[in-house]
Amino acid sequence: MKETEDIIDLIRYGATLKRVNRTGWGLAGVDCIRTESVAEHTYGSVLACVVLSQYLIETGFQLDVEKVLKMAVIHDLPESLTSDIPRTPDLSVTSTLSEMKRMLDREAIQKIFNKETSMSKHFLSLWEEYEQNSTLEAKIVRGSDVIDMLMHALNLEDSGVSPRIMHPFFTTSQEIIRSLEIDILSEIFLILLNRHQQNVNVTNIQHNI
Repeated sequence: MKETEDIIDLIRYGATLKRVNRTGWGLAGVDCIRTESVAEHTYGSVLACVVLSQYLIETGFQLDVEKVLKMAVIHDLPESLTSDIPRTPDLSVTSTLSEMKRMLDREAIQKIFNKETSMSKHFLSLWEEYEQNSTLEAKIVRGSDVIDMLMHALNLEDSGVSPRIMHPFFTTSQEIIRSLEIDILSEIFLILLNRHQQNVNVTNIQHNI
């Protein structure tokens, strides 16, 4: 059945992410035998989405958890074709590099979901919603993406990586978290930032957050 082949093709893109390394750590100077694959990061983001969604529901928010989870699972899927383009100080929201990344990601996701089927249209619509970042569900995924990255940065610090190397990941994340306007995300960020700053102070690194 053609539909079955389409499903296999989509799952194959996800499997490819197991072999795509997150390049930001290496570019920052992390010297590890292996740091993290995109698929590992995606799992961390999904787990954060599950926990955050449950918390928000229990505190009175109305949201579509199924949409959150679908969005979280596919949000990095373009990197199966583009590889990982890391968030750096030069990749600010308004930078030319950022615009180029968005263009490449959009081309990749359109290639992945290029079938004229309701399933492809459904997932493409979810990815576009994530990119537009205009709904609570999209903001949860975007925030979870950042929180998982910072958690991994702290894990690297705990394993002996210099906080000096990790510091830019926190500085570039602050405005993203603030812009989402979700209190629990801001609270989590401040706790993680405090842990990082304690490590920074131990190593006498000047910081400006």
